[in-house]
Amino acid sequence: MLSQFVQTQDKFIALLTLDSVGIIDQTHPVFTVLEEYATHISELHIFVFLEHRQNVSKKEHVVHIRENMWIYYISPLFIPLSFFNSFRIRSLINRNLVWKKKFRPDFVLTFSTEEAGTQAQKIATKYKKPFFVENP
Repeated sequence: MLSQFVQTQDKFIALLTLDSVGIIDQTHPVFTVLEEYATHISELHIFVFLEHRQNVSKKEHVVHIRENMWIYYISPLFIPLSFFNSFRIRSLINRNLVWKKKFRPDFVLTFSTEEAGTQAQKIATKYKKPFFVENP
């Protein structure tokens, strides 16, 4: 379904969610998959939900890893899927993915059926965007 959606538009923006893959750089195994997606998309915004043990500095919370690819690291506070995490996700979206009160991504994609998948589905529903689950 995603490939059919991609063929119907020239340029579009995507939000992708991932579960605890750790800190992503050019040597990370998932980077090649993300790069492939980014070649077909104007902008790829990636929310990475980290585990409790994985922390990133304030400076690393948003990383512009490639010309059209941004990674947003979301560290759980104390309780995964807590009210505070939902608030932090909304805050990230409002600061980075909303322009003139409009949610910029054209669709929401996830590689997960766990926390990242749940959050992706909530985001897609809230903003009335197509939602896809892919197995890369």
